[in-house]
Amino acid sequence: MARARNIKPGFFKNEDLAEMDPLSRLLFAGLWCLADREGRLEDRPKRIKAELFPYDNCDVDQLLDDLQEYGFIYRYEVDGSKYIFIQNWHKHQNPHHMEVPSVIPPAPGTTDKYAHSPVTKVQRQRIFDRDGKKCVECGVTKNLSIDHIIPVSKGGDSSDSNLRTLCKTCNSKKGNRDVESTSSQEQVDNGSSTNRDQLDKTASCSTDSLIPDSLNLIPDSLNLIPDSLIPLPPTTDSQEQPKKEVVVVSGRDLYVFKSVIDQYKHYFVRDPNETIKNLLHSYLDDEVQMDMLAWAMRDAAEKGKDWNYAKGTINNLFSRGIRTAEQAELADQEYKQNRLQKRGSNVVQLVDKLPASVQRQQELQQAGTFASGEARKIADDPELSEMLHKLRSRTAGD
Repeated sequence: MARARNIKPGFFKNEDLAEMDPLSRLLFAGLWCLADREGRLEDRPKRIKAELFPYDNCDVDQLLDDLQEYGFIYRYEVDGSKYIFIQNWHKHQNPHHMEVPSVIPPAPGTTDKYAHSPVTKVQRQRIFDRDGKKCVECGVTKNLSIDHIIPVSKGGDSSDSNLRTLCKTCNSKKGNRDVESTSSQEQVDNGSSTNRDQLDKTASCSTDSLIPDSLNLIPDSLNLIPDSLIPLPPTTDSQEQPKKEVVVVSGRDLYVFKSVIDQYKHYFVRDPNETIKNLLHSYLDDEVQMDMLAWAMRDAAEKGKDWNYAKGTINNLFSRGIRTAEQAELADQEYKQNRLQKRGSNVVQLVDKLPASVQRQQELQQAGTFASGEARKIADDPELSEMLHKLRSRTAGD
């Protein structure tokens, strides 16, 4: 079964891949979609070709050999069955925590990284009862979810000891970090001078890497949609205005308001990559207000959509000259009203017209010349007589 995986621009600049046939490069990326959460798949060249190259005439077996020669994959055999392992898989991919465990034996010298299994409804209720049906961080009793103390992407399992109850807000704040790193991040947010260094380190990336580093794309809980915007820091006349954080994007120092970055992390539960940071900065340069960016991200999150949905919303509003959240809200209300009106105009008008025989019967009843309880002959009804005559003629002709 094909799965969604991660890729970033560095893939296209890798020098070793550049020495290979273009189909070999495409095959390498396609193998990620066929591999399980441990980076393994069956070594069946004909089936792989049917999945990835249904319209191309190519030798997939030879292409796989080329990938192995350059060290991108490892082909191995266990008990007479052949398999493929994608090298450096765990370094670059972050499978969904609900993805089924691998049933393929590991390659020599490797082990399973993900030891968890999906949390069942019974186990979820047991954890809620154990924690008193409240968030262990803030104590609220609504919008609860299950959190992995050690994230599954870092080897955490789904045992009761590694699970706890968090509200959506606390779970969203924690993201894909473990408890210790979460506490450290809170100290940084409360005044540490290393904020800028951490942002610079997050934004920078190597152009030689094949697949993106773990971007925390999948949260531990599926119910992480926030209820409100992140409040902006209060300002007074005696306080200085919040400073812009320096974020390194594409080798240039670009100033992006930290609040926009924080809101992105809040709604999509991961750090924005280099491309998204650059795009957010371009929106601000085009005089799109921060509240409209937050409005679009919140709208996407509430609908269970990702950043691409929010980006489409922003682009659509921008093309219509909308720059603020207030204008966006009015445009959204107008759109919903137009949809309701359009639905009302599409109501099908039924034609109230009865068959000729029924109409004639009603006329006879109104004239008092027809009694519904009396037996009638077909010959008394011209329409039925004609139908019978046609039927007899057709039968005689046969």
